[in-house]
Amino acid sequence: MLHRIVCCVFMASSLLAPALTFAADGAPPAGFEALFDGKSLDAFKVSDAARDHWKVEDSEIRYDGKDTHLWTRKSYRDFILKVDWKLPEPGPRRKVDVILPSGDVATEADGKKKEVEIQYGGDSGIYLRGNEDSQVNIWNWPVGSGEVWGYRTNGRMPADVRAGVTPRTRADKPLGEWNSFTILMKGDRLSVDLNGVNVISGAVLPGVAREGPIALQHHGDPVHFRAISIREIPESTVDLFDGKSLAGWKKVAAADDTWSVRDGMIICTGKPPGFLRSEKEYGDYVLEGEWLFAGKGGQTGLLLHTREPDKVWPPSIEVQLDHGLVGNFVKIGDVGYEGGKRTENLEKPVGQWNHFRATAKGNVIEVEVNGKKVSEARGCRPTRGTIGFQSEGVEVHFRNLWLTPLGGGGAGR
Repeated sequence: MLHRIVCCVFMASSLLAPALTFAADGAPPAGFEALFDGKSLDAFKVSDAARDHWKVEDSEIRYDGKDTHLWTRKSYRDFILKVDWKLPEPGPRRKVDVILPSGDVATEADGKKKEVEIQYGGDSGIYLRGNEDSQVNIWNWPVGSGEVWGYRTNGRMPADVRAGVTPRTRADKPLGEWNSFTILMKGDRLSVDLNGVNVISGAVLPGVAREGPIALQHHGDPVHFRAISIREIPESTVDLFDGKSLAGWKKVAAADDTWSVRDGMIICTGKPPGFLRSEKEYGDYVLEGEWLFAGKGGQTGLLLHTREPDKVWPPSIEVQLDHGLVGNFVKIGDVGYEGGKRTENLEKPVGQWNHFRATAKGNVIEVEVNGKKVSEARGCRPTRGTIGFQSEGVEVHFRNLWLTPLGGGGAGR
């Protein structure tokens, strides 16, 4: 995989979800399991020979570029993987190919491939599900890290697949500085966030294995890793949003362009006031997703246990996602609960992705924001209904909307 470069000419349309970092005591983020806690390589298969090259020093994995890949002992299906990495040493200047946003190699007017000279910094990657083709690349080429080399360079792949695994923008930090990946692998779709920027959005990986171990790649260059953690996504988890359409959702009091889909996100213009709701009803579940105010901060909300009639506003228990009020509960219409006042504001700055997690079990709803519980309502009435998001005057984006049934009524109907 040497002598390659990608040059993208378009900017990313969205920022990443807020980074969840390791605590000072080395504990992984809430809900995540440490693959590397800064102390040992116990989660990996390490031969005696490999230990001479993959070393734990100063709470980092430092690899000297020799020997072999470092594979996890365990296999994984659907997951969110967080890993920090660094290319520590600049190498010689080198000419490499220029790759277009389509994934194709650019050419000069005479038909020869186009090249640029760069300061080579190294090459590595993260192998997913036991296969070297499904590699999230680490490098310092102008396009930035995150491409899936085995799919982008495979001429048998459809054009949209090859374009989808080519980074949308460059988000790497300078050589010698730490970078942070958040990698989402669900089904045959891959999303990659790098340093708070979305670089791969819902790329399809045809034929990718359903399950397999994860590896830190050996490619002959030194690379450092730290703070590696994983959160497995339960088999029972379903996508409420497929990343391509609003199938399964109903628009209420909306103009034609109020709700749309772009780049794996639901885009809401905020005008006119209205809401988007699920066609099915749910009860007893864990619901999670991400939202971002695209311009200025404003109002929007998560509507739970929503009931007809479809009007502005429907009977529902609202969890506010409003700028400055995130996590507070609001009663709309003939509903009831006790409590619902948030304990602290954990909202990220406007323009950054926030993550919510709402657990509805019986007549209790608990809400987490960016990995920490902030509010709880008890004695909730009703205890099931549709799920909705509000349009309230400003542009807001939503993505990665998942629901995990808890049993006893979690199945949608």
